[in-house]
Amino acid sequence: SAIGTLVERSTRFTLLLHLPPMPGHGAGPRKKNGPALAAHGAEAVRDAITKSIQTVPKHLCKSLTWDQGAEMAQHEQLKE
Repeated sequence: SAIGTLVERSTRFTLLLHLPPMPGHGAGPRKKNGPALAAHGAEAVRDAITKSIQTVPKHLCKSLTWDQGAEMAQHEQLKE
């Protein structure tokens, strides 16, 4: 497993996200351009953010900035 972080910029309020391994990770040989090496794909990140952000006060949730890593490939679904 791994930990992701969300940090509110002005107050530095920090939220830690538990990122469980993807199902089936490590069960077979590694494929070139296959799943993330750490087994924490976009689905796990999306689900962790969705679950955790509900506990944050609304005034701290005005925007979300992310890097360009593959783990944020499903960022559009966070709007829903």
